[in-house]
Amino acid sequence: MKKTLHTLAAGLALGLATHTGAHAQTGLYLAVGAGFSSYDIDCAGTRTCDNEAGAVRAALGWRSAAGIGVEALYTNFGTAKATVDVPGSGLVAVDLKSSMAGVGAVVFLPLSPRWDLALRLGVARVESRAGGSVGGISVDLGKDSTTSAYVGIGTSWAVTPTARFALNWDSTRFESVGDEANVGAFTAGVRLEF
Repeated sequence: MKKTLHTLAAGLALGLATHTGAHAQTGLYLAVGAGFSSYDIDCAGTRTCDNEAGAVRAALGWRSAAGIGVEALYTNFGTAKATVDVPGSGLVAVDLKSSMAGVGAVVFLPLSPRWDLALRLGVARVESRAGGSVGGISVDLGKDSTTSAYVGIGTSWAVTPTARFALNWDSTRFESVGDEANVGAFTAGVRLEF
């Protein structure tokens, strides 16, 4: 995670130093997307383990003519699931849900008049909840919240002057039941510029 943060920070600094903003839109934008997430969790000792889930993403931001912006971001990483054989209890189903809501800086770099690259770095409140079931009885293992950095990279293609097709990858760190791990989401969607 530290290497990723340093690489993205260097990219943001380079983008700020070299960006001309010749093709940049100015003003508010709204982005929504859906895709899949991947939890960096250890599946050793499980009977089944699915650390990938569906994900949704929404962002509201503002960008300057120079291509520098601020953005409020929400990502729901979906639910990872596993089953474990526990002596004396049988098969135990476990699930883990995580989401983040944060704010950060964005640098938009034009690759062509219609194509751009976005680099993100911010701080988010990351929440997770673990639970499951034993013998058909639901068990809540608790909710955890932490403040964590997030990084992201995205690209978009202008379909119209105010609508763009966008692909994004966002990653952060979460805590659950005393452990920490990374989670990331790849989403495809639209960005509407006002």
